[in-house]
Amino acid sequence: LEVKVDRGELAKRNKIKGFIKLVKPKYSESYIAKIVDAIFKYSAKYKIDPYIITTTAYVESEFSMKSGPCIGIMQGNAVNRQFALLKWF
Repeated sequence: LEVKVDRGELAKRNKIKGFIKLVKPKYSESYIAKIVDAIFKYSAKYKIDPYIITTTAYVESEFSMKSGPCIGIMQGNAVNRQFALLKWF
């Protein structure tokens, strides 16, 4: 399986990976890679700059998945999701 990544994206991935290592030195390489992959997946899906997702995730949860009752590193919750859906429809 070959995945094409341009140099610009690779540079961004490395910067984000370095930032996460800096602020969360106890996180494993594999966990950081999962975070970076998720950042780029949703960056492409929603056409948002990966740096915006990264900084928001850091401010909201410091990349922690255990900041309950909210869900994930972006700290979403069911109430916010329902409100956003009602707002758009």
